[in-house]
Amino acid sequence: MLIFRYFNRELLQSLVTVTLIILIIFLGNQLVRYLNDAAAGEIALGVVGKIMLLEIPYLLSLLLPLTFFLSLLLTLGRFSADNELLILSACGLSLPQQFRLITTLLATTTVLVAVLTLWGQPLIATVRDELLSTTNAGASIDTIIPEKFQADSTSHHVFYINKSSVDHQHLQGIFMAEKRLIPNSNSYDDNQWNVVMASRGEIISKGIPASQYLAIYNGHRYSGIAGTANIEQAFFGSYQILLGGGALADASTQMDAMPTFALFKLAKHNRLAAAELQWRFSLPLATFLLGLLALPLGQLPPRQSRYARLISGILIFIIYANSLFLLRAWVGNGSLGRFPGIGWAHISLLVLIISVYWHKYPELRTWRGLKTL
Repeated sequence: MLIFRYFNRELLQSLVTVTLIILIIFLGNQLVRYLNDAAAGEIALGVVGKIMLLEIPYLLSLLLPLTFFLSLLLTLGRFSADNELLILSACGLSLPQQFRLITTLLATTTVLVAVLTLWGQPLIATVRDELLSTTNAGASIDTIIPEKFQADSTSHHVFYINKSSVDHQHLQGIFMAEKRLIPNSNSYDDNQWNVVMASRGEIISKGIPASQYLAIYNGHRYSGIAGTANIEQAFFGSYQILLGGGALADASTQMDAMPTFALFKLAKHNRLAAAELQWRFSLPLATFLLGLLALPLGQLPPRQSRYARLISGILIFIIYANSLFLLRAWVGNGSLGRFPGIGWAHISLLVLIISVYWHKYPELRTWRGLKTL
């Protein structure tokens, strides 16, 4: 029990350290990307912090297989470099007992990844889609940057404001150009525009579900065909423009937001659902397989650096991870059959694990040695 607690304490400390370092790196990269999108007016600046919080469990589900693998390699490398593992083996620490050293933390990490991918990932995707839909519907005012011309996602509206309040609800110096909607049609005429200018305005919400409107006061409206002198001019005291509907996108139609049980029903008939379902089960399975591989791979011969196997371990992980992504895309586009689908990557890694154990532990080549497991 002393050896078990000592080893697991070292492994847990290494796991927490490696996970925090890699997670901070990835979060920083995501933060830069979202800030660039906010600066370009593609998403609201106010939702960046909430999206980053949602990124943490999502990134953990992707990073834990890697970080546990690296942590186990580092821990076993340190034990080997300090001759602690050699002494334990000389004192009778067998292969089954080595398995027991990592079983608790390996099982805990695998279950955690399974919960994050099978239950947490669709929930996070649904919350993220709802957040973006409600705060960035159409041309949300939160995305409009003062003193900059910006078009909405449909390119039917072009906005410019001179000043904006801190909460983005009150505006000054408003210019807006919108395409005219063809009567009795849902399409727009690219040649006919309405140009609206006003000194001030505000954002209001009304309706169920709520829709955003830009209410502007004491302004001018010019309507006509571009390139002609036939222009209509109107003055108004109050004018409201629909910015974006409040109806949320149906997140269930997106595979990453679909519950796992719902994917089971679609997987037989939908290749994208089959690819998504196999991907969710691949992450916890990858955690377990990489843990099995790290046990013999991390044990070093005498006089080798504790980091000697890191490069080979990282190369194996890169090939394995890229194979998972590639096979997922192939299953989704029909280039590869649903069965075993992504499983080919796991089968290849399992063959590598068996070959490593076969070479590392000669006693496993006999039936008596196998029975000890």
